[in-house]
Amino acid sequence: YQGASPIEFDLGEIFRARDYEFRFILFLDLYGAVYLLVINFLAAVIVKYCRHYLHREPGFARFFATIFTFLFGMVFLVLAGTLDLFFVGWEIVGISSFLLIAFYRDRPAPVRNALRAFSLSFL
Repeated sequence: YQGASPIEFDLGEIFRARDYEFRFILFLDLYGAVYLLVINFLAAVIVKYCRHYLHREPGFARFFATIFTFLFGMVFLVLAGTLDLFFVGWEIVGISSFLLIAFYRDRPAPVRNALRAFSLSFL
């Protein structure tokens, strides 16, 4: 593809054991930049809508903490330069998805659906 060359940020070693080295490497290329734009645009639309929709809900702050955790996980997935970091981002997205589905935890249906989504993620 035409354009800027990929950028790789090696932020050092996190863990080392015998033959294994866990490095913190972030990687950005053209495809990753497009994904970042799409993810952030959709997140901005969702947050703008939810700010008005949930303004009187008791879990207002909890919802936004969870949605921004989900956004952090998505950005981490896109920028992951190693498979280990990709797995960390995937887990952050999975846990925050579970918490977002079960946001109304006093109702049985959202909790049941969150457990169903969580159990299906292992297949």
